[in-house]
Amino acid sequence: MLKVPHSIPNLSTSDAEAVANCFVKDYVGFDDNIDNKIKLNLSNYLNYSYLEITPSASLALLLILKYLKIKQGDEVILPAINCWSVYNCIAMEYATPVICDVRNKNDFRLSYETVTQKITKDTKAIVITHMYGVLVEEKIIKELKSNYPNISIIEDFSTSLFSKKDFKLGKYSDFAIGSFGSTKPLTGGIGGVLCSHQKMIDTHYDRYSPKLPAFNVKISRINQVLLLSQLESFEDYQDKKKILMKFYRQYFPFFFSNEGDDLFRILTFSYPQNMIDFLLKKGITLDIRESVQPNLMKELNMEVKSNACMFQKYYSIPLNIKAYNILKDKGLI
Repeated sequence: MLKVPHSIPNLSTSDAEAVANCFVKDYVGFDDNIDNKIKLNLSNYLNYSYLEITPSASLALLLILKYLKIKQGDEVILPAINCWSVYNCIAMEYATPVICDVRNKNDFRLSYETVTQKITKDTKAIVITHMYGVLVEEKIIKELKSNYPNISIIEDFSTSLFSKKDFKLGKYSDFAIGSFGSTKPLTGGIGGVLCSHQKMIDTHYDRYSPKLPAFNVKISRINQVLLLSQLESFEDYQDKKKILMKFYRQYFPFFFSNEGDDLFRILTFSYPQNMIDFLLKKGITLDIRESVQPNLMKELNMEVKSNACMFQKYYSIPLNIKAYNILKDKGLI
């Protein structure tokens, strides 16, 4: 039986109260006041002039690609380990997704060298993904923008927002996207954010001043209040996640490839099959993702039998209360 700190608390109380109060007001539609509060909170962490809350990060990326007039024949570079929807958004605009390699089996970030090897005259944008709290260095983003000023830089911080305190993302990029989906460190159930240095859309049609295309990207008040609740108590969440990190480091040290100060570091290990066998015997499910999705392999004309034979797999365990409860329910702690 593993010993667990008694101070691991319930994370959901304030969120549940916030959502419940939404129904007390008998209104679940979009709320401008809450939207402004969300944007104000996010602006403390993001270096962009305009923020627009969207139903998903995928939609935010799609709107950016449309704004850039990405079309057939254009190329957009993205790292091999990425969300499948990033690849699909590029394909939906009939552009060519170009895959650059990650640094190594324990570092899923792109490097300057791996990106520049893929840049051609048709490259219109580069998606820079900050993986699991491990940020791509500012100097790399700055160098890419300085050396390739005509290529748009799009940062994706879906799993890495707030990874560093007193640090703002987006100093050298043109755009950014973030997800607040149900599996992200900060969640509204659904949701995303589009970040830019110029206003790109109007969220409603203004017939007296139709300067920008009007597009409804609003989310419901239910999702707004949940997202705002988590934003306003994020410092408290950070402390709770640190407790969980300490627990994992103490009892599952083989999860960690190295030490680090990042608050949402990917949990990697040398022999994942040993851990998978252990969890399967205990009846604990584990999210397993492939480094490159099957649709990408199809595009590359690779035979889709087993991705493991072609690409490095990676495995992740979320640092949240759900994981703690699963271990507790199985009598492991």
